[in-house]
Amino acid sequence: MGTSALSIRKLSTSVIDKRAGRYLSFPDVVRLPSGALLVAYRDADKHFPPDPPQTEMLLAVSHDDGKTWDPLGPFPHNPREREEWAWHCPRLSLLSDGRVALVCDLAAPRKGIATLYVSVSDDGGHTWSPPVHTGVDGIVPDRIIELDPNEWIFTAHYSSPRGGPTFYQFVVATNDGGRSWANRSTISDDPDLLLCEGSMVLDDEKQLICYLRENSFIHHPTFVSFSADRGFTWSTPVSHPTHAHRPCAGFLDAQNLLITYRNVAGNPGLFAWIGQTDELFRTAGGVSLRQPEPSLGPDGLIFIGDPKAGRCAQYLVPPLSGFENDFRVEAVLRTTSESDYGCGIQVGGVLRIKRHEVALEHRLHLTQRVQLVELAKVELDASYMRKYEIDYRKPNLIVRVDERPIISVTVTLEPDKTDRRIGFGNIRFHAPWDIRYEGHEGESVWQSFRVEESGRETYSWRADSGMFPNQYQRDRCVEIEPELSGLWPESGYSGWVKLDERRIFCVDYKRDFESMPFVVGHLLELSESIDR
Repeated sequence: MGTSALSIRKLSTSVIDKRAGRYLSFPDVVRLPSGALLVAYRDADKHFPPDPPQTEMLLAVSHDDGKTWDPLGPFPHNPREREEWAWHCPRLSLLSDGRVALVCDLAAPRKGIATLYVSVSDDGGHTWSPPVHTGVDGIVPDRIIELDPNEWIFTAHYSSPRGGPTFYQFVVATNDGGRSWANRSTISDDPDLLLCEGSMVLDDEKQLICYLRENSFIHHPTFVSFSADRGFTWSTPVSHPTHAHRPCAGFLDAQNLLITYRNVAGNPGLFAWIGQTDELFRTAGGVSLRQPEPSLGPDGLIFIGDPKAGRCAQYLVPPLSGFENDFRVEAVLRTTSESDYGCGIQVGGVLRIKRHEVALEHRLHLTQRVQLVELAKVELDASYMRKYEIDYRKPNLIVRVDERPIISVTVTLEPDKTDRRIGFGNIRFHAPWDIRYEGHEGESVWQSFRVEESGRETYSWRADSGMFPNQYQRDRCVEIEPELSGLWPESGYSGWVKLDERRIFCVDYKRDFESMPFVVGHLLELSESIDR
């Protein structure tokens, strides 16, 4: 595993804007030549789809490194009908001549369309040029990168031209300093990966790097694509060890890159990762809200579910590539849980393991969405260490305990991405973007977990290694601010700038126990890390 010479911690948090009944979100920040901080964010009635007449893009400025903020009012231009169109996700960039560029998607939620505009300010955000329509449809744009004074590029995504529930990520470019724009290239249009919300950086070798959100919610990681020719062609996206929605990437120095992001492989909230551009591999993640993670003891990894304390935990490992392949999942564990959600393995459906029985549940049809059907139930003493196997050889699925078959069924697994997710621990099968506490009771102890697909091992963990399943996440992914509501969409769309060599100012939004989210700023500090 890679290491970084730097680590990061939060020093303080300030509220930029918080108002009752308003959904304040999607901020970005830029440092002006004067040293002031300029922030842009969305003021709406709800997350999505907002009511356009109630939606504004607001601006504010700070002259004391984010401690206090003065409102500058709404962005003054709306180039389409106010009743149907509203600004959505702004991004700010400081140009080489000192001007500020703002790129934002203007969306018509009721029509299901959005298009991209660019505006420029030469007075620190007080006034703005009329927004230039790029002529390109898209959403959630990234910051502008200047390749030279007249050649600027940025990236955004939209529904794939191929159709279906897929996205494509693309590059928009200008060669005349922002007066006219055109689509330059496609970064990704993979029908099997929902890649979107790219964040693009330029390294010292003039190589462009784009970090991409994967939106299947089956524990695919962040993906990365590279371009050596100014964004005209791109490499096939490969895995990155974070699991990020709306990554915001930037270089801290020649070697170290900082990405802030919405975490989706563990506790919801704003996370940060510092590393190098050659760290390209997959890792496991863990979910453990409001309570410490499972503990490692002499007998194995100990899960204790407690719904009264809001305590449940599970680990997610790299998903299956598809159900056209054979697979086998193996685990060694014991449990005293009597709960339907206290202990189990998720793959395709759920193998629920209780103190006195084992039950196999699967979702048989896409129309059932997250509903499961119980296919078989067997009485079994699960209170001592046993080896459990889920062995799939299309269309036959066999469950073995200590090498002995106890369940054998024929299943037709639908090619829905959700069914490819693999997890273990306190398992409650539900919409993968939702976290629920109820029903997670009892203790389980796990000694190993292993996944094999088409005869090739794709994941393996043993408790006697002394490492947690998500050890990389624990070591390298820093929780900046947890989202205590347990809802991933309520935080994590961030932006950041360097204040000096050691301090970072990062903007985000959060909800916690409020009825609506609000916009905050975090003062972060870099320090030398201990080599792991």
